[in-house]
Amino acid sequence: MHLEGRATRPSPEQVFATRISFRESVGRTPAGDVALTVRFDSAHIESTMLAPEEIAPLLARMRGVTGRVVYDDLLTVRELAFPPVPGLPPELLEQLGHQIRGMTYPLPKTPVGVGDSWTSETELPVGAVAQASGPLKAFNTITVKELHAETRDTTVLLAVETSFPGAPITITAPGASGHQTLQVSGKLAGEQLFSLTRGAPVHASLGGNMRVRVEGGPQGEMAMSLRQVMSLELAGTP
Repeated sequence: MHLEGRATRPSPEQVFATRISFRESVGRTPAGDVALTVRFDSAHIESTMLAPEEIAPLLARMRGVTGRVVYDDLLTVRELAFPPVPGLPPELLEQLGHQIRGMTYPLPKTPVGVGDSWTSETELPVGAVAQASGPLKAFNTITVKELHAETRDTTVLLAVETSFPGAPITITAPGASGHQTLQVSGKLAGEQLFSLTRGAPVHASLGGNMRVRVEGGPQGEMAMSLRQVMSLELAGTP
């Protein structure tokens, strides 16, 4: 499976792009939940903010990193764990876990058909060591566009819209003398092809604009406009 992400800051332009290849194995917990083991095979990072010699050691250490995600039957995440890896920043592992978690949206509790929608919430990471006054959330609206059951693999084409409400939260870093206020606003939109037979997305694309605003702290006020694009491809899918 391949996962790609790209975020750009338009002026001056800064790029942070990732391409990650990983494999998944699916099992069941004693309680009957779906247990997903994720193993990273390779990663590529293109960044205008980090030198290649800084990136190479991180990518080498990522190879073979294994994590665990547990879902219930509605694909709600029950457990997400990536154990610490010597030499890898915990923020990087947190971000990887967030990307894996963000690939699957919880299913509705009631039956839906073409044209029906439901909503879900996603909690975004704010840093492994920072303390936040509350969760930073994104709100997802998922709409059934098409249903295909002509082959052995029944698939559903979903329209996805993710919005960031812009409600501020307060962040305090350990040892810091003050705190910062963080706001994230904007909207991402795209599609996902979900396989009911495999229980996983096989194709996905999502993109849009985000605005991040930070106030307080030693750097004062900072605002960034980001263009984010993400895509997913299940290897071996026709």
